[in-house]
This record gives sequence, C-alpha cells and structure tokens, in this order.
Amino acid sequence: MTDDERNAWALYRYRCISGLVDPAATPADRQAWVRVLRQHPPTTPPGVPRVPSRRSLRRWCQAYRQGGFDALRPQRRSDVGQRRTIPPAVWAQAVALKRAVPARSAEQVLQLLEAWAADAGIDPAVIAGIRRATLYRHWHQAGLTRKSLPPPAPRRFRRWESTAPGVLWQSDVMDGPYLPDPQPDDPHRKRKTYCLVLLDDYSRRIVAGRFAWTADGALLEALLWEAVQRWGAPQRFYCDNAAIYVTERLEMILARLQIRLIHSRPYRPEGKGKQERFWGHLQTSFLPELSVRPAQSLAELNTWF
Repeated sequence: MTDDERNAWALYRYRCISGLVDPAATPADRQAWVRVLRQHPPTTPPGVPRVPSRRSLRRWCQAYRQGGFDALRPQRRSDVGQRRTIPPAVWAQAVALKRAVPARSAEQVLQLLEAWAADAGIDPAVIAGIRRATLYRHWHQAGLTRKSLPPPAPRRFRRWESTAPGVLWQSDVMDGPYLPDPQPDDPHRKRKTYCLVLLDDYSRRIVAGRFAWTADGALLEALLWEAVQRWGAPQRFYCDNAAIYVTERLEMILARLQIRLIHSRPYRPEGKGKQERFWGHLQTSFLPELSVRPAQSLAELNTWF
C-alpha cells in the first residue's frame, strides 16, 4: 500500500469518527451520528460504501485520541517484502530454474519444483500451496522477467543445401518499386509492385520469377507451371506461411505433381538464407539502376529483370 493510499484510508476513518471525537458532542449527538452512518454509509477509497462496526469505531476513536490523524493510517506489515508462502530453499530453486531457461512459465517451474521437492526432502504440500500469480509477482519484484533476463545463446546453424538440382525449390515474395499505373481519373497514379520468384536450392538458379501488381495464388500457379514445363518438377517445395502458400489449391496441385510442400516454422527465418541473399543482391544491384532509368511499365520492368 502506498503512502497516498494509506492517507486515503486514514481520511475515510476520520470521516467515520469525526462526529464521535468532537469534544463538544454530547452522548445523544454521538448516538445520532452512528444512526447517520448507518443511513448514509461513507465511501471507502476503492469507491465502495461501507458501514464500519461499532468495534472499529471505538478502536479508531482511541487511536485518534492517542496519536492524531497519523494513527488512523493503516500500519505497514512487519513482514512486508518477504516471501511468506515460499520458503527460502524453494525460492532459490525457483530462481535457478527461471534463470536457466527464461522462457519457462510459472506453471512449468512449479511442475519442476514438485519433482525437485521429492529429492530435496521438502513437503509437496508446500509447492502445492504456491500460486502462479504469487510466483510471477516475486519474479517481477526480483527483476526475473523475460525481458530483464539475458537472452539465451543464439542457436548455431550449419550450412546446408540440397543434394542436386531439382531436389528442392524455394519461393518468397519481395516488395518491388512503384510504377506508373495511369487511370482515367488519375493519369499520374503510381502503384506498388511485388516480386515473386522460385529458386533452386542447390544451383541458386531462379527457375521462375516475375514482378506483378499483386502476389497472389494465380501468379504463383503461373510461375510454377512455367518452371515445371522448363525444368521439370522438384521433389520438395519450401516456403513460409504467407497466405498464398497455405491454400488447399496449392496443396492439391503439388500433391498431383508429387511435390512435397514444406513450410518454415513461424519466427524461424534461418532456413530462408539463400532467398534472402538473392533479395539482397536484387536490392543492391538491380533496383538502384531504376533510379537512373525508371521503368515505365510492368512489362518493361520484367524484361529488364
């Protein structure tokens, strides 16, 4: 409880007893004041009307006469800041488990503590009495949140490529430049383009690629048809989880061609390194030239590409 909250509670208590501690009040006045409190309950700091008991009124009156207004403030607990429901040994183990793997949730740590308690000679009832919210609160106070803890060491990935051309194709989409797209109502209109390519993992050859106004399933199917007609069908097709790659139609097409569809795991872009390397080459070696000689149409851009 903060000092402002303690002062608010002291003020509420004073309002309740102000008619009782008045030196000029008679016994009849005090009885009338108690009736007023029952008919019009005062509002607590949280905003809830509440009538204090006679015992509380007597206790507050005595405290006010002895110590004044400050005596009406709620007293601080003698064990404030201490972990009353978590023994020191259990807390030390919970901290060690959290530091070892910062991504562990309170529920996971409690399950690990149950298994640890059996070997450490601690009553399992102690672990069962710890709430997840309590553990989270103490972690936060101790600075053991996921953001404050050091991140785990980055995973090491070894270089990999398919065994031969045509074994694995990759596909991805990149934002392209703006091109003129005049309309009758806006002759100076410009529109954003998108580049979609199919890349052979082993040879790094772009087996099909094109700039278009939209990167949708129709464009992907057209590029697949073009690439298969020229190079044959691959064994596997690797892509991310964008909307154009997770349709039943694409899955059915690849199944008929006996091509296995593989999606990358969310938030794990490490498997798209070859594709990202190509995008970097395109952005540093091709797109800058468009600032010198801008393409005037989508057909011209694809010819240069």
